[in-house]
This record gives sequence, structure tokens and C-alpha cells, in this order.
Amino acid sequence: MSKHIKDGNSKKTIYIFTFIGILIICLSVAGFYYYSKRKASNIKTTEIKRQNLKDIIDISGTVESEKDINIRSVNNGLVIKRNVEENIQLKMGQTIIEVDPQLSKLQLNQAIINANNLKNQSETEIKNAQKSLDDAKSRQEINFKNLENQINKVKSNIDFLETELIRNEKLLDSGAIPRQTVDNQKQQLEQAKIDLKTSIDNFNRAKNEKGEIVTAQNRLELSSVSLKNAIKQGEASISIANDSLRKTVIIAPFKGTITQWSINKGDYLTPGTNIARFQDLEDIKLRLPLNELDLPKVSYKSPVTIVFDAYPDKIFKGKITWISQSSTVDNNNVQVFPVKVSFENKEKLIKPGMSGDAQITVSEKINVISIPLSSIIKKENKIFVKVLVDGNIEEKEIKSGISTLDYLEVKSGLKQGDKIVLEEEKKK
Repeated sequence: MSKHIKDGNSKKTIYIFTFIGILIICLSVAGFYYYSKRKASNIKTTEIKRQNLKDIIDISGTVESEKDINIRSVNNGLVIKRNVEENIQLKMGQTIIEVDPQLSKLQLNQAIINANNLKNQSETEIKNAQKSLDDAKSRQEINFKNLENQINKVKSNIDFLETELIRNEKLLDSGAIPRQTVDNQKQQLEQAKIDLKTSIDNFNRAKNEKGEIVTAQNRLELSSVSLKNAIKQGEASISIANDSLRKTVIIAPFKGTITQWSINKGDYLTPGTNIARFQDLEDIKLRLPLNELDLPKVSYKSPVTIVFDAYPDKIFKGKITWISQSSTVDNNNVQVFPVKVSFENKEKLIKPGMSGDAQITVSEKINVISIPLSSIIKKENKIFVKVLVDGNIEEKEIKSGISTLDYLEVKSGLKQGDKIVLEEEKKK
């Protein structure tokens, strides 16, 4: 009996300890669960989802006309008529103003007179030079004939003296004449031969001497050149005067609009006087001052949307048409790279000088995992985020893609559904 009681007590003891053990385990699990829930309730998290991201450059600029000039006067003259009003579109070549043409007509007439006088003077010089050349050639021909006649005369005298010498030598042999007569004839014959040589030398020298003719020829050539130059100079002066006369009627240089007159009827113009500002109001662009950090991001394919200050409820689609390859200094003395953006303006609402805010989309990703920029931690050129795993906070390294003002693309390191820590409650 005592043995049976002892066995009963032992079993009871085992049951008690077993119950206590189970109770301790339950309390431990409950405590852990409570602690985890409490810990999790002290932090702010967000579940990672996929979304579309756009990397956008926000930039403001001003509308400019691609053709924007100041029309200036090229003549002196009185404005006799102002043909058009401001803000009316004109065709290319349409008359804008008329200047009194009288002064230009006088200048044209004087240019014609001067050109004719200069031409006549040159033609007279050519005639004189030609006469000088003809006279020189005539004198040369007369001189040649005189020298030839002299040579022929000397030759005839030599022939006569040689015949007489032969005859007198025969008479000398017969004793009919004295020797002195023969000796005198021989001397005369020798002198005649000397005279012949001199005449021939003079003739040859005259043939080689062309100084007077060359001088006359040079004068004639110079006169011909002077005539050509006089004609060209006269034509140029007349052309300039004609052009000046044509420009007393000032026309539109291209299709456009006078947006501001600077002169009135009755004003006197001088060369360089500003007449009017002339713009093509259809060929306009939004000029944007891009900073050097954003320059590498943009391309001619980058989509652009624009909201102009004058029409805040309308969105205009734009396209980059020009990117400057060199910087300029803006009003704040900052180096910028101008970019021009074309846009649809069918209703002609937008005018030069208007301001607009543009958004340039430089990159876009569809349905990618992304996280708020405020959640990232940078360490040694690496990017980490805090992730809630089974109630505990862990740091994970990620590989990033494009970023926007608020979000960063995650290429690896996280998956959809992960919970990242946005804010931890400070311990009290």
C-alpha cells in the first residue's frame, strides 16, 4: 500500500513539473511575440512596390523669335510715309516706309555724269596714245627710207669710183694721166667704202632702237587699262547710287511683324538710324539656360512639356531643336548652356518674351522596383537601406538605377513586397 502511494505521488510530481514547463514555454513565446510587436510598432515602414519612374529636369526660360532684327536706315533722308502699323503680319518684300528719294536721285545723276566724264577722259587718252604710237612708227619708217637711200647712194658712188679707177689705171699705163690722179681716186674709193659701212651701221642701229615706239606702246596699254578701270568704277558708282535710291523704299526682309516703331513720318534719317524692330512671330522657340551638370543628360530625343506663365492651365509639348556647344553667362553671372525648344503654337497664343516652365524627361523606367530617396544610407560609395525582416531591422546593400526628385530605382538587393524602414522611433 505504501508503495502504491509512493507511485501516485511520483506521477503527481511529474505532472506538476510538466505543466510548469509548458507554462514557461507559453509565457516565453507570448513575451517574444509581445516584444516583437512592440518593437515593430516603434518604427515606420513601407512596402516596396513597382512603379514608373521619370528623371525630369525642371527649368524655366523665355520665348524668343528665331528671326528678330532691328531694321536700320542706310541713307540720309526725310520719312515721307510709314506704310504699315505695328503687330500686323507682313509678306516678304512688302513696303514698310518710304524716304524722300530726291537726294538719292541727285547722287545717281552725279554718279552717271562722273562715270561718263571719266570714261571720256580715258578714251581721249587712248586716242592720244595711239597717235603718239602712229607718229613714232611713221618717223621710224621715214628714217629707215633715208638710211636706205643713203646706203644706195654710197653704193652707187663706189661702183662709179671703181669703174673710174680701172679706166684711169689704163690711162696711167699709157702715160695719159699722172699717178696722183689715180692715187686720189683710190683715196676717194676707200672713203666711200668707209661711208658705206657707217651707213649700214646707222641703219642696223635704227632697226634695233625702238625706245620711242615702246614708250608709246606702254602709254597705249596703260590708257586701255585706265579705260577699263574707269568703266568699272563708273558702273560701281552708278550701282551704289541705284541701290541707295532703291533703299529709299524700305521693305520687309522676311515674313514677319513690326513689333515696335522707332520713327515717325517727318523724321530725318541718317545711316544707322533704328527704324523698327521686326520679328517672325511664328518661328519662335523657348530658350532654356541648362546648367553644365544637366547638359550630358539631355539629347534631341528628350521629351519636353511646357507650361507658360500666361496660360497656367495649358500644357504644350515641345522638342529640343538646338543645344549650344559653348556656354554663356546668364543674368546671375553663371555659366549655362542654352537649349532651344520648339513647340506647337497653332492658336498663336505664345509670343516672344513670354516666360515658361519646362520639364525635360531625360530618362524613364516602366514598372521598376523603387524606394524613397529619404530611406537610403550612403557608406563609402555604397548605398544601403534598412529592411524589416521577421521583426528585426537589417541593413541591405542595393544597386541603384535612375533617380527622380523623390525615388530611386533598385536594380538588385531588394524585391517586391520587402518592407523598408522609413523612420525609427527614438528610445525614451
